[in-house]
Amino acid sequence: MVCRDGEPVGVISERDLAGVLAAQLDGQPLPASARDVMSSPAVTVFDHSTADEAMECVLCCGIRRLVVVDAGNRLAGLVTQTDLLNARTLQIEKQRASLARMVGERTRELRVANEQLRTLSLLDGLLEIGNRRAMEAALDKHHAQANRYERPYAVALLDVDHTSRASTIATDIPRRIECCSGSSPRSRRCCAARTRSTGTAERRS
Repeated sequence: MVCRDGEPVGVISERDLAGVLAAQLDGQPLPASARDVMSSPAVTVFDHSTADEAMECVLCCGIRRLVVVDAGNRLAGLVTQTDLLNARTLQIEKQRASLARMVGERTRELRVANEQLRTLSLLDGLLEIGNRRAMEAALDKHHAQANRYERPYAVALLDVDHTSRASTIATDIPRRIECCSGSSPRSRRCCAARTRSTGTAERRS
């Protein structure tokens, strides 16, 4: 790199030195100064430029080294193709790691969501116990085990939750509240009649 008062004015590359040596082998005199050998003007990039901008400049100018200058156009450093390729590789590796981490998080969330959906598909929403699908899955499992070990088995179905009765009572509660919400004598008589009727039905059941 050739500078004048701190400002880069040219670059001497291996190709330039090879040309000087070839000329010397041909019997030509050596150049008098670096100015006679250097490639000028020097292609520069500001020190606040991004790696992508520097790579674009290198590719457009067909060079392997890029002079870095500060805001005052004074020499700040030198960046090569290897430096830019390493920076690009590091950037790609970071993006790959970030993408892999994101995919892993989404996969875990999807696995949890699928497990929740599977649980809900086997659960009765009102009673929060196994539904018919869960019963059929358990029956298939035990049937396969019984066939495998050649053992008999039995199935007993019991109505232990009184769903019909519970549904009737749950349906009648809002009506009872609506009837008793009034302050008139008629509303009070209606509320008392419904209460007696419901109590009799519950004792009979």
